[in-house]
Amino acid sequence: MTEEELANAARLMSESYDRMAESRDKFAEVVIGHTDMMKGTIERIRMFEDHLTLHLKSYDARLDFLKTIQDGLAALVPALSEANVNYHETNERLDKLMKKLETHFGSAAGLEFEN
Repeated sequence: MTEEELANAARLMSESYDRMAESRDKFAEVVIGHTDMMKGTIERIRMFEDHLTLHLKSYDARLDFLKTIQDGLAALVPALSEANVNYHETNERLDKLMKKLETHFGSAAGLEFEN
């Protein structure tokens, strides 16, 4: 190999190294850009996860509240049923009493009452 060929080869190798260095730098910039993008995406996902966690806690609290209401309403059913039965029994007794009073004193039809 002549001196000129060696110089030409050295120049080509130097240019190759320069292009490789530029490619490496561009690749590093792309990797850093993707890394920053992934960090931002991860941060958004964490924020969304926090939001969902708070939403789930709120949902659980509402569900517990609704279960309490349901239990309270379930406890009211027997009491209201008993009150309804007592109401009907009282009405029957009053009807019987009214019939006895009407048979004893006569009908109240035509009488006007003033308050």
